[in-house]
Amino acid sequence: MRLISEKEASMKYPSSHRPEWIYTNDSGTVNFTFNRLEHRISEEELTSFTETMANVIRGTQPIRQWEKHGVRITETGQFTGYCQFSVQGLNNQIYNHIGFSILDQSVLVYGFNCTDEEKRDWLEPGETILNSLAIH
Repeated sequence: MRLISEKEASMKYPSSHRPEWIYTNDSGTVNFTFNRLEHRISEEELTSFTETMANVIRGTQPIRQWEKHGVRITETGQFTGYCQFSVQGLNNQIYNHIGFSILDQSVLVYGFNCTDEEKRDWLEPGETILNSLAIH
């Protein structure tokens, strides 16, 4: 995995709301993203924030299949919201796992995505990586 260039980021994520940090494999088919929002929330607000984000994603993305969303406790004991879904990309369907955690009272949005072709090899490792993040 490597941090992608600004040029690659603008092509891969054309919105001005692209993640701040994007790591990708050499072929660009597997990505890990991280973005800190200015939005401040408490642990008690994480469930409603996750519901709101699920509704925003459903309303703004070309959803092909909605897997699930909710709030859970990770292996590191942190509360995290998550959304799992697939969208239609330019040439491929893309699986997404987006997580929401609290970092210094702000929202940290992080995610993993891969093409359908990579899903068999990357689904379990990608989700294991996200679930093992220690956010302090």
